[in-house]
Amino acid sequence: MYIKHVIGDDSDEQPLRFEFFHLDAERGKQLLGYFTTSLRSLRELNHGSELELNANTFPEGEFCGTALLHSSFVTMYRHFFHLQVEFRGVADGPFVYFDISIADASSGNLFGNLKGQRPCYKIVRYGDDGKWIELYRSEAPLHGLNLKRSHKFNVAKLSEDKLNKGNRRSPIFFIFSAKTLWGNEAEAGTVRTNIEELAQTKSGHYFPLHTGNNRNGYFQILQAERGKNFMYFSAHCVLGASRPDEDDASSMLKAQVATRDLV
Repeated sequence: MYIKHVIGDDSDEQPLRFEFFHLDAERGKQLLGYFTTSLRSLRELNHGSELELNANTFPEGEFCGTALLHSSFVTMYRHFFHLQVEFRGVADGPFVYFDISIADASSGNLFGNLKGQRPCYKIVRYGDDGKWIELYRSEAPLHGLNLKRSHKFNVAKLSEDKLNKGNRRSPIFFIFSAKTLWGNEAEAGTVRTNIEELAQTKSGHYFPLHTGNNRNGYFQILQAERGKNFMYFSAHCVLGASRPDEDDASSMLKAQVATRDLV
């Protein structure tokens, strides 16, 4: 399954259409549904607001879908929107889940200075073996590295075996890297933790960031949310300080990080 987006001009009113597909071995590509919005509309939504989602109808019945704005935040250069879209089959059948991050520049152009680049998004799908399979991609400006341009922020994928509940102490690594507009990439730092430790985290908890250039840094949980079989948290990564009370806001790299099926 994957997302296809269709865009118009660069104004705040530009139509943003997101189409959600399921790749079926027998039927090929199937459109689960879509929604259309704009940057202005996204800015006016509150946490938990629902977007109008058009679900497709299949011979077995209709896929029920929901699209919610989970959160939004503003950095110096960009406004980030985090949306969650879920489609559930008939008769409580299997469902597919999309976790999308969209970034627009203060100028109103969705892509900022990255003309021709695709908007940032994350896709999460439910595996046939009952495990979550994550694909993470986020984007944010990075300060404090003596670089004046904005950077891409990447979070390493969590492999399926790391999500195995039978081994809750199996290590999980979050790898943070900074990528300049010229394509140069350098590792900013790594956090090592495990499922058991993450399941017990609370808002404000922080992990030491292991950097390769002897810089101080930490990874702090901003908000943790738990359900029956999932955990979601948003966090930020800070370079130039070893703990929150030493934080220098100019050195902060903010990012949304989501992890599911942990608890």
